[in-house]
Amino acid sequence: TPAPRFNRELYLVRATEAVIRQAVQEEPNLILVGRGAQAALAQRDDALHVFVVAPRAVRIEAAMRRLGVDRSEAEETVDHTDENRRRYVKTHYDRDWEHAATYHLVVSTGVFTYEQAADLVVAAATLRGWGQRGG
Repeated sequence: TPAPRFNRELYLVRATEAVIRQAVQEEPNLILVGRGAQAALAQRDDALHVFVVAPRAVRIEAAMRRLGVDRSEAEETVDHTDENRRRYVKTHYDRDWEHAATYHLVVSTGVFTYEQAADLVVAAATLRGWGQRGG
C-alpha cells in the first residue's frame, strides 16, 4: 500500500494548535487572535472567546486605510479573508466561524470604537474573575 500523502495544511493546523497550547501554558494572560483559537481552546474554562465584528462597509473602509488600496481591492481582500477564515474553522474544527454561540462575547466595532471594544473585553475578563486572581 502507498504511504499516506503528507497533508501540509493539516500539519500546519496541528503545529499551530501545539504552539497555542504551549503559549497558554507559558503565559496564561495571553491574547490570541485568529487561527481557530476559539475552537482549539474551546474546552478551557479559563479562556474568554471574543468575536470582534463590524459591518462589511466599515471593514472595507478600514482595509482601504490600513492597506492603502482602492475600494475594489479592499472589497476583494475583506471577502477573501472572510472566506478563508470561514473555511479554516469549518474544515478543521467543524464549526461556524461566525456563529455567536462559539464565543463568550461578540463586540461590534461598527458600534463601539476600538478603545470601547477593548474596555468591553476587559470588563468581561474582570467579570470572569481574572482581575481578582491577579491575571
